[in-house]
Amino acid sequence: MSVNTFTIEQNLRNTWRRQRLLVHARGLCLALICIAGIIIIDLALDWALVLPGWGRIALLAANAAVLGWIMVRRWALRLRRFNVVRTALQVERQYPQLRSLLVSYVQLGETAAAGASPWLIGAMRRQAVELTGRLDFRQIARLVQLRRTAAICAGALAVVMAGGVILPGFYSVLFQRLASPSSSAGYPTRTRITSTPGDLVVRGGDPIVLTARAAGLVPAQATLEITNGRGSRERLVVAGSRDEFTHRVPVASRSFAYRFRIGDAATAPATVTVVPPPAIADQKVSLRYPACTGMKPTTVEVLTLDVPEGTVLTWRIDVDRPLAGAELMVQDAPPIKMDVSAAGTGASASIEVRKSFAYWFRWTCREHGYAYETEARYAIRAVPDSPPVVELAGAGTADKATAGKRLALAVHASDDYGLARVSIVYAVNFGAEQRVPIRDLTGRDARFGLTWTIKDSIPKLVPGDAISYCVEVEDNREPAPSRGRSAVYRIQILSVEEYLRYIRETERPLFDRIRDSRDSENASHQAVESLEEGFK
Repeated sequence: MSVNTFTIEQNLRNTWRRQRLLVHARGLCLALICIAGIIIIDLALDWALVLPGWGRIALLAANAAVLGWIMVRRWALRLRRFNVVRTALQVERQYPQLRSLLVSYVQLGETAAAGASPWLIGAMRRQAVELTGRLDFRQIARLVQLRRTAAICAGALAVVMAGGVILPGFYSVLFQRLASPSSSAGYPTRTRITSTPGDLVVRGGDPIVLTARAAGLVPAQATLEITNGRGSRERLVVAGSRDEFTHRVPVASRSFAYRFRIGDAATAPATVTVVPPPAIADQKVSLRYPACTGMKPTTVEVLTLDVPEGTVLTWRIDVDRPLAGAELMVQDAPPIKMDVSAAGTGASASIEVRKSFAYWFRWTCREHGYAYETEARYAIRAVPDSPPVVELAGAGTADKATAGKRLALAVHASDDYGLARVSIVYAVNFGAEQRVPIRDLTGRDARFGLTWTIKDSIPKLVPGDAISYCVEVEDNREPAPSRGRSAVYRIQILSVEEYLRYIRETERPLFDRIRDSRDSENASHQAVESLEEGFK
Protein backbone atom coordinates (compact mmCIF):
# COMPACT_ATOMS: atom_id res chain seq x y z
CA MET A 1 0.00 0.00 0.00
CA SER A 2 2.72 2.40 0.89
CA VAL A 3 4.56 1.60 -2.32
CA ASN A 4 1.52 2.31 -4.37
CA THR A 5 0.84 5.45 -2.43
CA PHE A 6 4.35 6.57 -3.01
CA THR A 7 3.99 5.80 -6.71
CA ILE A 8 0.82 7.94 -7.06
CA GLU A 9 2.36 10.88 -5.22
CA GLN A 10 5.58 10.58 -7.20
CA ASN A 11 3.64 10.55 -10.47
CA LEU A 12 1.76 13.65 -9.41
CA ARG A 13 4.99 15.45 -8.49
CA ASN A 14 6.59 14.40 -11.77
CA THR A 15 3.52 15.67 -13.58
CA TRP A 16 3.89 19.03 -11.79
CA ARG A 17 7.60 19.17 -12.83
CA ARG A 18 6.70 18.49 -16.46
CA GLN A 19 4.07 21.23 -16.27
CA ARG A 20 6.68 23.72 -14.97
CA LEU A 21 9.01 22.63 -17.75
CA LEU A 22 6.21 23.22 -20.22
CA VAL A 23 5.57 26.73 -18.77
CA HIS A 24 9.29 27.51 -19.03
CA ALA A 25 9.42 26.31 -22.61
CA ARG A 26 6.31 28.25 -23.59
CA GLY A 27 7.60 31.39 -21.80
CA LEU A 28 10.96 31.09 -23.52
CA CYS A 29 9.31 30.73 -26.92
CA LEU A 30 7.07 33.71 -26.28
CA ALA A 31 10.06 35.76 -25.09
CA LEU A 32 12.01 34.84 -28.23
CA ILE A 33 9.02 35.70 -30.43
CA CYS A 34 8.69 39.03 -28.63
CA ILE A 35 12.42 39.76 -28.97
CA ALA A 36 12.34 38.90 -32.68
CA GLY A 37 9.31 41.15 -33.20
CA ILE A 38 10.94 43.95 -31.24
CA ILE A 39 14.09 43.70 -33.34
CA ILE A 40 12.15 43.79 -36.62
CA ILE A 41 9.85 46.64 -35.50
CA ASP A 42 12.71 48.67 -33.99
CA LEU A 43 14.77 48.23 -37.14
CA ALA A 44 11.87 49.28 -39.36
CA LEU A 45 11.02 52.33 -37.25
CA ASP A 46 14.58 53.52 -36.71
CA TRP A 47 15.58 52.94 -40.32
CA ALA A 48 12.50 54.64 -41.79
CA LEU A 49 12.24 57.55 -39.35
CA VAL A 50 15.90 57.96 -38.33
CA LEU A 51 14.77 58.39 -34.74
CA PRO A 52 16.50 61.02 -32.65
CA GLY A 53 18.07 60.15 -29.32
CA TRP A 54 14.91 60.80 -27.32
CA GLY A 55 12.93 58.68 -29.80
CA ARG A 56 15.29 55.74 -29.32
CA ILE A 57 15.03 56.08 -25.56
CA ALA A 58 11.25 55.97 -25.84
CA LEU A 59 11.57 52.93 -28.11
CA LEU A 60 13.76 51.16 -25.57
CA ALA A 61 11.22 51.92 -22.84
CA ALA A 62 8.42 50.46 -24.98
CA ASN A 63 10.53 47.37 -25.70
CA ALA A 64 11.17 46.81 -22.01
CA ALA A 65 7.49 47.30 -21.19
CA VAL A 66 6.31 44.77 -23.79
CA LEU A 67 8.99 42.20 -22.95
CA GLY A 68 8.37 42.66 -19.21
CA TRP A 69 4.66 42.11 -19.72
CA ILE A 70 5.33 38.86 -21.59
CA MET A 71 7.81 37.63 -18.99
CA VAL A 72 5.51 38.37 -16.07
CA ARG A 73 2.04 37.61 -17.41
CA ARG A 74 2.86 34.74 -19.75
CA TRP A 75 5.75 33.13 -17.83
CA ALA A 76 6.41 34.07 -14.20
CA LEU A 77 2.78 34.21 -13.07
CA ARG A 78 2.13 30.74 -14.57
CA LEU A 79 4.78 29.09 -12.42
CA ARG A 80 3.01 27.65 -9.35
CA ARG A 81 4.15 25.75 -6.30
CA PHE A 82 3.39 22.04 -6.07
CA ASN A 83 -0.16 21.35 -4.90
CA VAL A 84 -1.12 17.70 -4.92
CA VAL A 85 -4.88 18.39 -5.05
CA ARG A 86 -4.58 20.81 -7.96
CA THR A 87 -2.34 18.38 -9.85
CA ALA A 88 -4.82 15.55 -9.17
CA LEU A 89 -7.64 17.68 -10.59
CA GLN A 90 -5.56 18.28 -13.74
CA VAL A 91 -5.02 14.53 -14.11
CA GLU A 92 -8.73 13.86 -13.73
CA ARG A 93 -9.54 16.46 -16.38
CA GLN A 94 -7.29 14.47 -18.71
CA TYR A 95 -8.82 11.13 -17.59
CA PRO A 96 -12.53 11.63 -16.81
CA GLN A 97 -12.95 7.89 -16.09
CA LEU A 98 -11.34 8.39 -12.67
CA ARG A 99 -14.54 10.11 -11.53
CA SER A 100 -12.88 12.10 -8.70
CA LEU A 101 -11.31 8.92 -7.32
CA LEU A 102 -7.77 10.36 -7.48
CA VAL A 103 -8.81 13.60 -5.78
CA SER A 104 -10.53 11.69 -3.00
CA TYR A 105 -7.44 9.55 -2.63
CA VAL A 106 -5.05 12.48 -2.10
CA GLN A 107 -7.51 14.31 0.14
CA LEU A 108 -8.22 11.40 2.52
CA GLY A 109 -4.64 10.29 2.77
CA GLU A 110 -3.53 7.34 4.86
CA THR A 111 -5.75 8.17 7.86
CA ALA A 112 -9.47 7.77 7.74
CA ALA A 113 -11.60 10.77 8.53
CA ALA A 114 -13.55 10.80 11.79
CA GLY A 115 -16.74 8.75 11.53
CA ALA A 116 -15.67 7.20 8.19
CA SER A 117 -15.45 3.45 7.68
CA PRO A 118 -11.81 2.33 7.43
CA TRP A 119 -12.86 -0.54 5.26
CA LEU A 120 -14.55 1.78 2.72
CA ILE A 121 -11.52 4.10 2.67
CA GLY A 122 -9.16 1.22 2.10
CA ALA A 123 -11.32 -0.09 -0.75
CA MET A 124 -11.38 3.37 -2.39
CA ARG A 125 -7.59 3.72 -2.13
CA ARG A 126 -7.00 0.28 -3.58
CA GLN A 127 -9.28 1.09 -6.47
CA ALA A 128 -7.42 4.40 -7.06
CA VAL A 129 -4.08 2.62 -7.09
CA GLU A 130 -5.39 0.02 -9.50
CA LEU A 131 -6.84 2.55 -11.92
CA THR A 132 -3.88 5.00 -11.92
CA GLY A 133 -1.39 2.15 -12.38
CA ARG A 134 -2.59 1.79 -15.96
CA LEU A 135 -2.49 5.57 -16.71
CA ASP A 136 0.33 7.57 -18.43
CA PHE A 137 0.74 10.70 -16.35
CA ARG A 138 3.04 12.17 -19.02
CA GLN A 139 0.01 12.92 -21.17
CA ILE A 140 -0.88 15.72 -18.77
CA ALA A 141 2.04 17.92 -19.84
CA ARG A 142 3.45 17.04 -23.24
CA LEU A 143 5.92 19.16 -25.14
CA VAL A 144 3.91 18.44 -28.26
CA GLN A 145 1.45 21.01 -26.94
CA LEU A 146 4.04 23.66 -27.80
CA ARG A 147 4.46 22.74 -31.43
CA ARG A 148 2.43 25.73 -32.68
CA THR A 149 4.20 28.17 -30.36
CA ALA A 150 7.56 26.58 -31.20
CA ALA A 151 6.81 26.84 -34.93
CA ILE A 152 5.98 30.51 -34.58
CA CYS A 153 9.14 31.03 -32.57
CA ALA A 154 11.24 29.21 -35.16
CA GLY A 155 9.66 31.28 -37.93
CA ALA A 156 10.36 34.54 -36.09
CA LEU A 157 13.96 33.56 -35.45
CA ALA A 158 14.33 32.51 -39.09
CA VAL A 159 13.05 35.92 -40.25
CA VAL A 160 15.50 37.68 -37.97
CA MET A 161 18.42 35.55 -39.16
CA ALA A 162 17.37 35.98 -42.79
CA GLY A 163 17.34 39.73 -42.22
CA GLY A 164 20.90 39.50 -40.93
CA VAL A 165 21.93 37.67 -44.09
CA ILE A 166 20.08 39.99 -46.49
CA LEU A 167 20.89 43.22 -44.66
CA PRO A 168 24.33 42.68 -43.15
CA GLY A 169 25.39 45.30 -40.68
CA PHE A 170 21.85 46.58 -40.00
CA TYR A 171 21.53 44.80 -36.66
CA SER A 172 24.88 46.03 -35.41
CA VAL A 173 23.93 49.61 -36.29
CA LEU A 174 20.54 49.15 -34.62
CA PHE A 175 22.07 47.79 -31.41
CA GLN A 176 24.68 50.53 -31.45
CA ARG A 177 22.03 53.25 -31.86
CA LEU A 178 19.81 51.76 -29.16
CA ALA A 179 22.69 51.20 -26.74
CA SER A 180 23.88 54.78 -27.22
CA PRO A 181 21.00 57.16 -28.00
CA SER A 182 23.50 59.90 -28.81
CA SER A 183 25.12 57.76 -31.50
CA SER A 184 25.05 59.11 -35.05
CA ALA A 185 25.76 55.77 -36.69
CA GLY A 186 23.82 55.28 -39.92
CA TYR A 187 22.45 52.25 -41.65
CA PRO A 188 24.22 50.89 -44.72
CA THR A 189 22.81 52.29 -47.96
CA ARG A 190 23.68 52.17 -51.62
CA THR A 191 23.76 55.94 -51.53
CA ARG A 192 26.01 57.60 -48.97
CA ILE A 193 25.43 61.16 -47.86
CA THR A 194 28.93 62.44 -47.21
CA SER A 195 28.23 65.97 -45.93
CA THR A 196 25.37 68.24 -44.88
CA PRO A 197 25.27 71.63 -43.15
CA GLY A 198 23.85 70.09 -39.95
CA ASP A 199 22.33 72.44 -37.41
CA LEU A 200 22.58 76.07 -38.48
CA VAL A 201 22.06 79.39 -36.75
CA VAL A 202 21.26 82.12 -39.28
CA ARG A 203 20.74 85.84 -38.92
CA GLY A 204 17.22 86.90 -39.77
CA GLY A 205 17.04 88.35 -43.27
CA ASP A 206 20.14 86.53 -44.55
CA PRO A 207 19.90 83.81 -47.22
CA ILE A 208 19.99 80.14 -46.20
CA VAL A 209 21.94 77.65 -48.31
CA LEU A 210 21.41 73.93 -47.63
CA THR A 211 23.86 71.73 -49.50
CA ALA A 212 24.19 67.94 -49.29
CA ARG A 213 26.86 65.88 -51.03
CA ALA A 214 26.45 62.20 -51.82
CA ALA A 215 28.52 59.28 -53.06
CA GLY A 216 27.84 55.77 -54.28
CA LEU A 217 24.63 55.33 -56.26
CA VAL A 218 23.63 59.00 -56.60
CA PRO A 219 20.22 59.78 -58.20
CA ALA A 220 19.48 62.86 -60.27
CA GLN A 221 17.17 64.34 -57.66
CA ALA A 222 16.96 64.50 -53.89
CA THR A 223 14.10 65.22 -51.54
CA LEU A 224 14.32 67.90 -48.90
CA GLU A 225 11.80 67.61 -46.08
CA ILE A 226 11.15 70.87 -44.23
CA THR A 227 9.11 70.98 -41.02
CA ASN A 228 8.19 74.37 -39.64
CA GLY A 229 7.49 75.24 -36.04
CA ARG A 230 3.78 74.42 -36.37
CA GLY A 231 4.48 70.85 -37.42
CA SER A 232 3.46 71.20 -41.07
CA ARG A 233 5.78 69.38 -43.41
CA GLU A 234 6.80 70.31 -46.93
CA ARG A 235 8.67 68.11 -49.38
CA LEU A 236 10.81 69.79 -52.02
CA VAL A 237 12.49 68.17 -54.99
CA VAL A 238 16.10 69.33 -55.29
CA ALA A 239 17.91 68.82 -58.56
CA GLY A 240 21.49 67.66 -58.30
CA SER A 241 24.64 68.72 -60.05
CA ARG A 242 26.94 65.71 -60.09
CA ASP A 243 27.04 64.69 -56.43
CA GLU A 244 25.79 67.96 -54.92
CA PHE A 245 22.24 69.01 -54.06
CA THR A 246 21.61 72.63 -53.04
CA HIS A 247 18.48 74.41 -51.90
CA ARG A 248 18.53 78.16 -51.30
CA VAL A 249 16.12 80.21 -49.18
CA PRO A 250 16.52 83.87 -50.27
CA VAL A 251 15.49 85.42 -46.96
CA ALA A 252 15.61 83.73 -43.57
CA SER A 253 12.35 84.57 -41.83
CA ARG A 254 11.56 81.65 -39.51
CA SER A 255 13.19 78.60 -37.95
CA PHE A 256 12.55 75.08 -39.26
CA ALA A 257 13.79 71.49 -39.18
CA TYR A 258 14.99 69.69 -42.29
CA ARG A 259 16.44 66.44 -43.58
CA PHE A 260 17.72 65.27 -46.96
CA ARG A 261 16.67 62.02 -48.63
CA ILE A 262 19.01 61.01 -51.43
CA GLY A 263 18.39 57.62 -52.97
CA ASP A 264 17.96 55.17 -50.09
CA ALA A 265 19.91 57.33 -47.67
CA ALA A 266 18.51 59.97 -45.33
CA THR A 267 20.15 62.40 -42.99
CA ALA A 268 19.30 62.80 -39.35
CA PRO A 269 16.90 65.69 -38.69
CA ALA A 270 18.70 69.00 -38.34
CA THR A 271 17.48 72.47 -37.48
CA VAL A 272 17.91 75.93 -38.91
CA THR A 273 17.48 78.48 -36.15
CA VAL A 274 16.71 81.92 -37.52
CA VAL A 275 17.68 84.68 -35.11
CA PRO A 276 15.31 87.59 -35.76
CA PRO A 277 16.42 91.19 -35.20
CA PRO A 278 15.82 92.66 -31.76
CA ALA A 279 12.42 94.32 -31.50
CA ILE A 280 11.89 97.64 -29.80
CA ALA A 281 9.85 97.01 -26.66
CA ASP A 282 9.74 100.59 -25.41
CA GLN A 283 10.91 103.92 -26.76
CA LYS A 284 11.24 107.33 -25.18
CA VAL A 285 12.89 110.52 -26.37
CA SER A 286 13.63 113.29 -23.88
CA LEU A 287 13.74 116.84 -25.29
CA ARG A 288 15.68 119.64 -23.60
CA TYR A 289 14.93 122.82 -25.51
CA PRO A 290 17.28 125.80 -25.84
CA ALA A 291 16.93 128.28 -22.98
CA CYS A 292 15.90 131.01 -25.40
CA THR A 293 12.67 129.18 -26.23
CA GLY A 294 11.39 129.24 -22.68
CA MET A 295 9.97 125.75 -23.25
CA LYS A 296 10.08 123.16 -20.47
CA PRO A 297 11.81 119.78 -20.98
CA THR A 298 9.49 116.99 -22.03
CA THR A 299 9.51 113.30 -22.96
CA VAL A 300 7.70 111.77 -25.94
CA GLU A 301 7.28 108.24 -27.29
CA VAL A 302 7.62 108.99 -31.00
CA LEU A 303 10.85 108.81 -32.95
CA THR A 304 10.10 111.29 -35.74
CA LEU A 305 10.10 114.86 -34.44
CA ASP A 306 10.18 118.54 -35.34
CA VAL A 307 12.31 120.42 -32.80
CA PRO A 308 13.94 123.85 -32.55
CA GLU A 309 17.60 124.05 -33.49
CA GLY A 310 19.78 123.50 -30.46
CA THR A 311 17.42 121.05 -28.79
CA VAL A 312 19.20 118.20 -26.97
CA LEU A 313 17.57 114.84 -27.69
CA THR A 314 18.15 111.78 -25.49
CA TRP A 315 16.95 108.41 -26.79
CA ARG A 316 16.13 105.62 -24.33
CA ILE A 317 15.30 102.43 -26.21
CA ASP A 318 14.42 99.05 -24.68
CA VAL A 319 14.66 95.90 -26.80
CA ASP A 320 13.48 92.33 -26.27
CA ARG A 321 16.90 90.66 -26.04
CA PRO A 322 20.36 91.48 -24.63
CA LEU A 323 22.65 93.56 -26.81
CA ALA A 324 26.42 93.61 -27.07
CA GLY A 325 26.38 97.04 -28.71
CA ALA A 326 24.10 99.65 -30.25
CA GLU A 327 24.58 102.58 -32.61
CA LEU A 328 22.49 105.50 -33.74
CA MET A 329 22.95 105.62 -37.50
CA VAL A 330 22.71 109.15 -38.93
CA GLN A 331 22.40 109.58 -42.67
CA ASP A 332 25.54 111.03 -44.26
CA ALA A 333 27.30 111.14 -40.87
CA PRO A 334 29.39 108.81 -38.70
CA PRO A 335 27.44 106.46 -36.39
CA ILE A 336 26.85 107.56 -32.81
CA LYS A 337 27.68 104.91 -30.22
CA MET A 338 24.86 104.26 -27.75
CA ASP A 339 25.35 103.34 -24.10
CA VAL A 340 24.08 99.79 -23.39
CA SER A 341 22.76 98.86 -19.95
CA ALA A 342 24.34 96.08 -17.88
CA ALA A 343 21.43 93.76 -18.67
CA GLY A 344 21.85 94.57 -22.34
CA THR A 345 18.20 95.32 -23.01
CA GLY A 346 18.45 99.12 -22.87
CA ALA A 347 20.39 101.61 -25.00
CA SER A 348 20.65 105.40 -24.80
CA ALA A 349 22.31 108.25 -26.66
CA SER A 350 22.17 112.06 -26.70
CA ILE A 351 22.69 114.56 -29.50
CA GLU A 352 22.24 118.30 -29.95
CA VAL A 353 20.22 119.02 -33.05
CA ARG A 354 21.91 121.49 -35.37
CA LYS A 355 20.36 120.41 -38.64
CA SER A 356 17.71 118.05 -39.98
CA PHE A 357 18.66 114.42 -40.47
CA ALA A 358 17.29 110.92 -41.03
CA TYR A 359 18.37 108.14 -38.69
CA TRP A 360 17.88 104.50 -37.71
CA PHE A 361 19.39 102.02 -35.24
CA ARG A 362 21.97 99.26 -35.49
CA TRP A 363 21.81 96.47 -32.89
CA THR A 364 24.50 93.88 -32.16
CA CYS A 365 23.11 90.81 -30.37
CA ARG A 366 24.98 89.59 -27.33
CA GLU A 367 24.25 85.88 -27.84
CA HIS A 368 25.28 85.41 -31.47
CA GLY A 369 27.09 88.65 -32.30
CA TYR A 370 24.81 89.36 -35.26
CA ALA A 371 24.39 93.00 -36.29
CA TYR A 372 21.01 94.28 -37.49
CA GLU A 373 19.86 97.62 -38.85
CA THR A 374 16.24 98.54 -38.28
CA GLU A 375 14.14 98.67 -41.41
CA ALA A 376 12.19 101.67 -40.18
CA ARG A 377 13.71 105.08 -40.88
CA TYR A 378 13.03 108.06 -38.65
CA ALA A 379 13.58 111.78 -39.11
CA ILE A 380 14.45 114.76 -36.97
CA ARG A 381 13.57 118.09 -38.57
CA ALA A 382 15.47 121.01 -37.08
CA VAL A 383 13.25 124.08 -37.10
CA PRO A 384 15.62 127.04 -37.58
CA ASP A 385 15.35 130.09 -35.38
CA SER A 386 13.66 132.80 -37.44
CA PRO A 387 15.30 136.24 -37.16
CA PRO A 388 13.29 139.02 -35.55
CA VAL A 389 10.94 141.02 -37.77
CA VAL A 390 11.41 144.80 -37.63
CA GLU A 391 9.10 147.46 -39.04
CA LEU A 392 9.70 151.23 -38.89
CA ALA A 393 7.31 154.17 -38.99
CA GLY A 394 8.69 157.65 -39.60
CA ALA A 395 11.72 156.51 -41.55
CA GLY A 396 12.10 157.63 -45.14
CA THR A 397 10.49 161.05 -44.51
CA ALA A 398 13.90 162.66 -44.49
CA ASP A 399 16.20 161.79 -47.35
CA LYS A 400 18.22 165.01 -46.98
CA ALA A 401 19.27 166.60 -43.73
CA THR A 402 21.96 168.54 -41.95
CA ALA A 403 24.53 166.99 -39.66
CA GLY A 404 22.42 167.87 -36.65
CA LYS A 405 19.40 165.89 -37.82
CA ARG A 406 17.48 164.10 -35.07
CA LEU A 407 15.45 161.10 -36.29
CA ALA A 408 12.30 160.01 -34.43
CA LEU A 409 11.32 156.46 -35.34
CA ALA A 410 8.44 154.23 -34.27
CA VAL A 411 9.65 150.60 -34.09
CA HIS A 412 7.62 147.39 -34.08
CA ALA A 413 9.74 144.28 -33.42
CA SER A 414 8.68 140.64 -32.94
CA ASP A 415 10.38 137.25 -32.60
CA ASP A 416 9.24 133.62 -32.33
CA TYR A 417 10.90 133.11 -28.92
CA GLY A 418 12.09 136.40 -27.41
CA LEU A 419 13.74 139.79 -28.09
CA ALA A 420 17.01 140.90 -26.50
CA ARG A 421 18.50 144.12 -27.91
CA VAL A 422 17.89 146.88 -30.43
CA SER A 423 20.59 148.85 -32.26
CA ILE A 424 20.95 151.26 -35.14
CA VAL A 425 23.30 150.08 -37.83
CA TYR A 426 24.70 152.74 -40.17
CA ALA A 427 27.39 153.26 -42.76
CA VAL A 428 28.88 156.53 -44.07
CA ASN A 429 29.52 156.78 -47.77
CA PHE A 430 29.00 153.02 -48.19
CA GLY A 431 31.82 152.32 -45.76
CA ALA A 432 32.00 149.80 -42.97
CA GLU A 433 28.92 149.30 -40.89
CA GLN A 434 28.78 150.72 -37.40
CA ARG A 435 26.41 149.67 -34.66
CA VAL A 436 24.89 151.96 -32.04
CA PRO A 437 23.22 150.06 -29.13
CA ILE A 438 19.97 151.67 -28.14
CA ARG A 439 18.28 149.53 -25.45
CA ASP A 440 17.50 146.02 -24.22
CA LEU A 441 14.19 144.32 -24.97
CA THR A 442 12.06 141.59 -23.42
CA GLY A 443 9.14 139.50 -24.58
CA ARG A 444 8.25 138.34 -28.05
CA ASP A 445 6.63 141.54 -29.30
CA ALA A 446 7.64 145.15 -28.65
CA ARG A 447 6.45 148.56 -29.87
CA PHE A 448 8.51 151.55 -28.88
CA GLY A 449 9.81 154.91 -30.02
CA LEU A 450 13.43 155.50 -30.94
CA THR A 451 15.28 158.81 -31.25
CA TRP A 452 18.66 159.05 -32.94
CA THR A 453 20.66 162.24 -33.09
CA ILE A 454 23.04 161.71 -35.95
CA LYS A 455 25.85 163.98 -34.78
CA ASP A 456 26.07 162.10 -31.46
CA SER A 457 27.12 158.98 -33.35
CA ILE A 458 28.88 160.64 -36.33
CA PRO A 459 30.41 163.92 -35.13
CA LYS A 460 32.60 164.55 -38.19
CA LEU A 461 30.00 164.62 -40.92
CA VAL A 462 30.52 167.11 -43.73
CA PRO A 463 28.13 168.24 -46.44
CA GLY A 464 28.04 165.69 -49.25
CA ASP A 465 28.29 162.65 -46.99
CA ALA A 466 25.66 159.93 -47.43
CA ILE A 467 24.39 157.86 -44.52
CA SER A 468 22.70 154.46 -44.86
CA TYR A 469 20.91 153.23 -41.76
CA CYS A 470 18.48 150.63 -40.46
CA VAL A 471 17.20 149.35 -37.15
CA GLU A 472 18.57 145.95 -36.06
CA VAL A 473 16.98 143.76 -33.39
CA GLU A 474 18.61 140.69 -31.79
CA ASP A 475 16.73 137.76 -30.25
CA ASN A 476 17.66 136.06 -26.99
CA ARG A 477 19.33 133.02 -28.54
CA GLU A 478 22.75 132.24 -27.05
CA PRO A 479 25.58 132.19 -27.87
CA ALA A 480 24.85 133.26 -31.44
CA PRO A 481 21.69 135.40 -31.54
CA SER A 482 19.70 135.86 -34.72
CA ARG A 483 19.37 139.42 -36.02
CA GLY A 484 16.60 141.01 -37.99
CA ARG A 485 16.80 144.35 -39.73
CA SER A 486 14.36 146.87 -41.03
CA ALA A 487 14.49 148.32 -44.51
CA VAL A 488 17.61 150.41 -45.21
CA TYR A 489 17.14 154.16 -45.59
CA ARG A 490 19.53 156.82 -46.87
CA ILE A 491 20.13 160.42 -45.81
CA GLN A 492 22.16 162.93 -47.83
CA ILE A 493 24.01 165.43 -45.58
CA LEU A 494 23.70 169.08 -46.76
CA SER A 495 25.00 172.38 -45.53
CA VAL A 496 22.54 174.68 -43.83
CA GLU A 497 22.19 176.86 -46.96
CA GLU A 498 21.73 173.81 -49.17
CA TYR A 499 19.20 172.36 -46.75
CA LEU A 500 17.18 175.64 -46.69
CA ARG A 501 17.23 175.77 -50.48
CA TYR A 502 16.11 172.11 -50.54
CA ILE A 503 13.29 172.94 -48.17
CA ARG A 504 12.16 175.85 -50.26
CA GLU A 505 12.30 173.78 -53.43
CA THR A 506 10.36 171.09 -51.67
CA GLU A 507 7.79 173.56 -50.31
CA ARG A 508 7.16 175.47 -53.60
CA PRO A 509 5.24 172.64 -55.29
CA LEU A 510 3.29 172.27 -52.10
CA PHE A 511 2.38 175.93 -52.07
CA ASP A 512 1.37 175.74 -55.75
CA ARG A 513 -0.87 172.76 -55.00
CA ILE A 514 -2.39 174.62 -52.07
CA ARG A 515 -3.07 177.67 -54.25
CA ASP A 516 -4.60 175.58 -56.98
CA SER A 517 -6.76 173.87 -54.41
CA ARG A 518 -7.85 177.24 -53.02
CA ASP A 519 -8.71 178.59 -56.48
CA SER A 520 -10.65 175.41 -57.29
CA GLU A 521 -12.55 175.72 -54.03
CA ASN A 522 -13.46 179.39 -54.73
CA ALA A 523 -14.68 178.54 -58.21
CA SER A 524 -16.81 175.74 -56.84
CA HIS A 525 -18.24 178.07 -54.22
CA GLN A 526 -19.19 180.68 -56.83
CA ALA A 527 -20.84 178.02 -58.98
CA VAL A 528 -22.94 176.82 -56.08
CA GLU A 529 -24.03 180.39 -55.29
CA SER A 530 -25.06 180.95 -58.93
CA LEU A 531 -27.22 177.83 -58.84
CA GLU A 532 -28.89 178.96 -55.65
CA GLU A 533 -29.72 182.37 -57.22
CA GLY A 534 -31.26 180.64 -60.20
CA PHE A 535 -33.74 178.71 -58.02
CA LYS A 536 -34.99 181.81 -56.17
